[in-house]
Amino acid sequence: MPELVTDGERAIPEQLCQTRLGQSILEGHLRRYRLAQRYVQGRRVLDAACGVGYGSAMLQQAGAASVLGVDYKLAALQYARQHYHCPGVCFAQADLDCFDWPTGAFDAVVSLETIEHLRDPLGFVERVWKRLPPGGIFALSTPITATLAEDPWHRHEWSEDEARRMVESVGFTTVDELRTLRSNSPRELIEAGHKYPQSVHWAHILRHWWPLLKRMLLGWPNWGELMLVTHKPPLTAPDGPALGRVRSTDRPSPAS
Repeated sequence: MPELVTDGERAIPEQLCQTRLGQSILEGHLRRYRLAQRYVQGRRVLDAACGVGYGSAMLQQAGAASVLGVDYKLAALQYARQHYHCPGVCFAQADLDCFDWPTGAFDAVVSLETIEHLRDPLGFVERVWKRLPPGGIFALSTPITATLAEDPWHRHEWSEDEARRMVESVGFTTVDELRTLRSNSPRELIEAGHKYPQSVHWAHILRHWWPLLKRMLLGWPNWGELMLVTHKPPLTAPDGPALGRVRSTDRPSPAS
C-alpha cells in the first residue's frame, strides 16, 4: 500500500498524535465529527471526502443506519478499509466535483474541510440540497480567514460571512455551528517538522508547513474553521419543537 503521510492537510491520527501541534489539529477534526455525531442517529450518511476513514467510523458509532465514506485518493481508502472497517461502514472512490447519487439515497451528508478543495464548491452545495430529502442534514466545515494566505491545497477560501451566505443561499437553514480559532505557536510548527517520520524530507516540511505558518501570521487572529450543521426544511425534533440554532465558539488556550 502506498505510504500515507500527514502533510498538514490529510489527517492520519496515528501520526498526528506524535506532536503537540498534531494533537491540536487532530482534536479539531475529532471535535467537528463529534458535533456531526449528534445529528446522524438512524440516518443513512454520506461522509464526503472521508480521508482515512476515522470520521466515518465515528458516525457509525453514533448510531447512523449506514455510512458511505468517499474520497478521491485510493491510498487513503485502502488505509480506511484496513484501520476503520466496521459493520455498517463502507468506502468508495469518488471525485466530489462530479460525484452524484440518487435523490433520497442519504438522509445526511457530512463534508468536513472539503469544499475549499473543489473546482465548483457552490455546485456541490447545490447538489447536496437537491439530493437530500426534506429534513435532511448537511454538516460541513471550511477554514475561515480574514486574509488570503498562500495555501498549496485550497482552490477557494472564504470569510465567515461568505461561507454562511454560500450555504444558506441554496435554502439550507443553520441549526448548529462551531467556530474553532487556532492558536498554534511557531514553536509547535517547528516541533512538528522535527518529529515527522524520517521518510518526510525537509523539502516536504517546508513546502507544506511554511504556508501553514504564513497563514497563521497573516490571518491572525481571524484564522480557524467554521462548521455549520444545516437542514433542509422541514425538520422537527422528536418531541415536536423545531430544532433551534446553537452557536459555540471553541477557542483553544495558548500553548505554553
